[in-house]
Amino acid sequence: MKIVGLNSKLNIKDGDFLIDRAYVGEFEFFRTGDLSNYCDSLFEKLKGGLNLILIHPAFDDDEMKGITVNHPNFGSEWRQIDYDFFTSEQSKSKLRENNIELVTWKDIKDRICKVNQNVSAQA
Repeated sequence: MKIVGLNSKLNIKDGDFLIDRAYVGEFEFFRTGDLSNYCDSLFEKLKGGLNLILIHPAFDDDEMKGITVNHPNFGSEWRQIDYDFFTSEQSKSKLRENNIELVTWKDIKDRICKVNQNVSAQA
């Protein structure tokens, strides 16, 4: 919330669903060619709970170059690196080695609904 200028004390209420930790690549990693290494290191240091890794996978093609013109942060080259890394066998292997379970936004929504149903049933 700090990144977008929101005060968490004013914007988060009791009972709100929260992600435990969020990660996003930094431009410096991209600029120095270390973006894949950064992503690889994340798998080693994730802690239990719900971790969010923000990625923007896409192809470094003419269409994406046009869409992301003048955007080196998350531009087409960056997005290709995300795509290549997160679809690689190395990435899949790291997920298995570190017992990381991938979940979808639907999985999260379903979990929230189940918790809310249980709370309602107890009331």
